[in-house]
Amino acid sequence: MSRKRLDITEGDDHRKAVAVSKEQQSWSSVIKPGRKYILTRNASSIVAFAVGKKWRPGSPIGMIGAHTDSCCLRVKPISKKQSDGFLQVGVETYGGGLWHTWFDRDLSIAGRAIIRTKTGAFQQRLVQIKKPILRIPTLAVHLDRQESFSFNKESQLFPIAGLAAAELNRRSEDRDYEKLEKEQSDSNQNYEPLRVPSERHHPYLVELIAKEAEVSASEVVDFEMVLYDTQKACIGGLNDELIFSARLDNLEMSYCSAIGLIESLGTSLGNDSTVRLIALFDHEEIGSTSAQGAASTLLPAVIKRLCTLETSAEENASAYEETLSKSFLVSADMAHSVHPNYPGKHESDHRPEMNKGTVLKINANVRYATNSPGIVLIQEMARRAKKSSTSPSKAETGVPLQLFVGRNDTSCGSTIGSHLGLKMSSGSQYLTGDPSAIAEFIEKFDTFLFDCDGVLWSGSQSFEGTAETLEMLRNKGGCPVSFYCTCQQLTSVGKRLVFVSNNSTKSREEYKKKFDSMNINCNVEEIFGSSYSAAIYISRKLRLSPPKNKVYVLGVAGIETELDSESIPHVGGTDESLRREMTGDDYEKIASGEMLDPDVGIVLTGLDFHVNYLKISLGMAYLRRGAMFLATNIDTTLPSNKTLFPGAGATSAPLIAASGKEPLALGKPSQAMMDAIEGKFKLDRKRTCMVGDRLNTDIQFGIEGGLGGTLLVLTGVSTKEDFLGGGKEVVPMAYVDKLADLASK
Repeated sequence: MSRKRLDITEGDDHRKAVAVSKEQQSWSSVIKPGRKYILTRNASSIVAFAVGKKWRPGSPIGMIGAHTDSCCLRVKPISKKQSDGFLQVGVETYGGGLWHTWFDRDLSIAGRAIIRTKTGAFQQRLVQIKKPILRIPTLAVHLDRQESFSFNKESQLFPIAGLAAAELNRRSEDRDYEKLEKEQSDSNQNYEPLRVPSERHHPYLVELIAKEAEVSASEVVDFEMVLYDTQKACIGGLNDELIFSARLDNLEMSYCSAIGLIESLGTSLGNDSTVRLIALFDHEEIGSTSAQGAASTLLPAVIKRLCTLETSAEENASAYEETLSKSFLVSADMAHSVHPNYPGKHESDHRPEMNKGTVLKINANVRYATNSPGIVLIQEMARRAKKSSTSPSKAETGVPLQLFVGRNDTSCGSTIGSHLGLKMSSGSQYLTGDPSAIAEFIEKFDTFLFDCDGVLWSGSQSFEGTAETLEMLRNKGGCPVSFYCTCQQLTSVGKRLVFVSNNSTKSREEYKKKFDSMNINCNVEEIFGSSYSAAIYISRKLRLSPPKNKVYVLGVAGIETELDSESIPHVGGTDESLRREMTGDDYEKIASGEMLDPDVGIVLTGLDFHVNYLKISLGMAYLRRGAMFLATNIDTTLPSNKTLFPGAGATSAPLIAASGKEPLALGKPSQAMMDAIEGKFKLDRKRTCMVGDRLNTDIQFGIEGGLGGTLLVLTGVSTKEDFLGGGKEVVPMAYVDKLADLASK
C-alpha cells in the first residue's frame, strides 16, 4: 500500500504550524485538546481538525468530507512520442471525463516530482508549469465532416508538444542539454532498473519540470503529472452571477470545507467538547478504493487514534464506537443544475436550479448517503444559518435547500458518502439469534453470491442445515419476476443463488457432483468457479491469436476442463511426464528452449497437488520469454476438515519470487471475476449480497464490487477478532456464527 508519509502540523492559531510527527509515531504525547492539526497522506488527501478543550474520547466529531481530484488526462510513465514531424506526449484518462472537451485547449501540466538531493535522499516537490505547452487539435473541418464528434482515446487523444525540428535546433544550441547528456551518460555507468526520465519522456519536458522544482534535470527521478487547462477561472454572466471554471467538481466543496473550518475557529475551542474536522480525499473519480481514498483507513484511523488519547484518568474501551454513534458527517460534492437545453435529463419534481440553495442528493440505492435524520439536521442548520444572499425569505436568517433525485431511466452518480458510511459504521451487525434482523437483512437482496469451502462445507462434510437454508432462500419472495440465468434453465421465483468459489481444482461439472453428494440442490449454471473465470477471461477478454495462444497450466484437471470448454489449447497441468525430479538434461533443454512450447503465451497457476521444481522452472522460462502471468486465485490457505491447508497462492508463490512478477488473479477479490458474474447473470449489484468466510477475498470482493451487502460466516478462515473493534481494513455488513442461522426461527 503506497502510504509513504502522514505529516502532522499543530499550532495555537491558523497562522502558526510546526511539523511534529509521522504516521508511525504515537499521538498520545502530540495531540492536545484546544489545538489544531493538519494531516496529509500521499500529499493528495488532507485531514484537518481542531480539538475542543473539553474533548474526551467518546465525545462527538463534526465532519465534512469532500474530494480533491477531478477527471483529467495523466502523463504516461513512458510518454515520449513522435509522429510526422510532431512531438507528442502519451497520456491516459483518469476517471470518467468528457474527453472531447479537452480538444483545442491551451494545456499545461502540474503534479509532483520525486527528486534525489545532493545527499542521496529523496524528496517530493509540487510542480506547476504555468505556460501552455500542449494542445490536442481537432482535425480540420474539411477533412472530417462527421455529424457527431468521435475519436479513439488511445490513438487520437495525444497532445502535441511541439515540432521535432524545433527541438533538434534547441538541442544543438543549448549547452544545458549537452550537460544533461553528459550527466545521463555518467549515470549510465551505474545500473538503472528503469530508464531515466529523460529517456522515457521528451528531455525538454523533464527540464521544464526540473526548473519548476528548482533542481537539475538529472536530479528528477520520477514524476506524476496531469494535464490542466491554463485558462483561469472567472466571474461571468450579465450580472456577474456565474462562475466559469474547470474542476469545480470538487475543488469548490474542498475550498468551502476548508474556509468553513477556518472561520469556525473564530469561536473559542475552550468550551468545546467536540472535534471539528474536514477530510478531503483523493481518487473519488475512480471509486475511492486506494490507500488515500475515502474507502481507505485514513479517516477511521484518525478517529480511532483520537479516541485513544490520554485526556483523562479513566480508560474508555468503547470510546471509538461511542464517538461514531454520536458524530455526524456531511459528504459535500457538487450537484448538477437543470440544463436549459436538456431539461428532460432531470426528474420533473427534483430539478436543482442555479443559486436557489444547497442541494441534498438522495438515492434509494444509497449511491448518496443522505437519509431522513440527516435531512432534518441539515434543515435545522440551514434555518439557523446566516442568511444567504440569494434567499427569497424576509427572515433575518436561513439558507434555502433543494432536493435532488435522479430519473429511474438514467444512471446515478455517487460520491464518498457511502464509502465513509460503510468504513465508519460502528461495526458489523450480528444476526445470529435475531429472527427479525435476519428477515430484514434477507429482504434487502434479490441475489446471494456464496463462497463454498468454509461456508457450505469443510472438506467432504457439509455444515449442518446448509441444504435447508439454501432452499429457504430459494423459496423466499424476492424480485416479482422469475429469476433465470442466461441459458434460462433456472426458474426459481425466490432469491437467486450463485456459487462463487476460488477453488480451482474442480470444474463446474465436478462441483455439481459435489453438491449432489451432499444433497444440496444446485444447477451447474449457478456455479462460477475461479477456473471457469480464468477460461472466460482468456477466451473472451484476451482473445489471443494463434500461434501464441496456448496456456501453460500449473494446476489440476479442473482448470484443464474449463479451458477445454472454451476451446483454449493448453500444456502442462496433469501431464504425468512432468511429475518427476528435474535432471541435468532438463536444465539444458529449458535453457535452449528445446523443452518449451513456442506457442505458449500465458502461464496460468492454480492449486497444484503435484507442484515440483520442474514445473516451476518451465513456468519461469515461459514468463521470461514474455508470457502473461495469470492465477485462478492467490488464496494462501484452503479450509478443509476443520483446519487449514496451503491454497493456490502457495503454487504461484515460487514463480512470483523467482520471476519478480505478480500474476493477475482472476478469482475473488478480482473485479474481473465480478464483471464476468454480472455479465452472465445480469444482476443488480445493489440488490446482491456476498456470503463468505474470508475477509480478504469474499468480503473484500463484495465491497470492492459495490454490492449492496456482505455477510461473513464464522465457520471458515476469518474470526470476529479480525473485523470487530473499529478501524479495520475490511468489515462485513453483517455476520453469523454459521450459515444455518439464517433459517433459524
